[in-house]
Amino acid sequence: MTAREKRAQAAVEAHVWPPMLAVDPGATNTGLCLRVGTNAIEAVTVERGEDTGCHTLQTDYARKVLAVMGVLLDRNRDRLNEEADLRGLRPTAIRRSVETLVPPTPRSVKGRQKAVSPSVLADLPGAGIVVGSVLGRWPNSVTVAPLGRPGWDAVGAEHAPRPLKYKTPKTWLAGGQHREHQRSAWAIAGAAHVESMPELKTQVDAVVAWSVKQSPARDAEGLVALLREGIQQTGSWDLLNRLPGVAYAVVATATRNPRSGEDAKQDVEALLDNTKDAP
Repeated sequence: MTAREKRAQAAVEAHVWPPMLAVDPGATNTGLCLRVGTNAIEAVTVERGEDTGCHTLQTDYARKVLAVMGVLLDRNRDRLNEEADLRGLRPTAIRRSVETLVPPTPRSVKGRQKAVSPSVLADLPGAGIVVGSVLGRWPNSVTVAPLGRPGWDAVGAEHAPRPLKYKTPKTWLAGGQHREHQRSAWAIAGAAHVESMPELKTQVDAVVAWSVKQSPARDAEGLVALLREGIQQTGSWDLLNRLPGVAYAVVATATRNPRSGEDAKQDVEALLDNTKDAP
């Protein structure tokens, strides 16, 4: 599997939490997608509008993108609170991400057979203003590098959830008809999550260190509550779907007894299976 294929697969499979509002910037159409887990909570395409020749055309377009990002979050506050509750967590800050742009090559260089076409060069300023506006407003946004041909839009076209592939749900914001930008933003959200998270071992070590200090409970319900709190405290979000394994690591470390860790793992597995409480 190539590096590109690994990036694409990881973006598709990412269980995104906290929620990620991703931006696929374009010269005339920008896709936005609010993603949780592998689902699209809501998405919309923001259109620049007709080229009137006005010098504020692109800056007005960028302001519109920022405004619609705010509207998407305001519309979905209750839904996002419900998603947190389903995971046994407190509501947390929303993350944002944006795809960046590859610098143009106006003439042939080694490794690139031909120069960037004039049409591509013409589109870069508009998309660049959107990227800059998002990062200027939210400097901590996760930046995601382009995937290369055929791009994040192709990943979304194949793997995005049903609401992004078929008719726009009636409850979603009305926007532009270029829905490939929404599918691309969905994939960008997954890539942003994966590429901004520490390695799994680092996350496990952080939760174990925090949890052991709390004198972990032995009963499954108390242990699950503790693990979720530890995940929230340390930002080790990729462990939300790995609670049995984390339970083993925490209890085995706290008791210095692998058998106790295995018992805790099985108890947590049984609890999650019985309550269907795993996100």
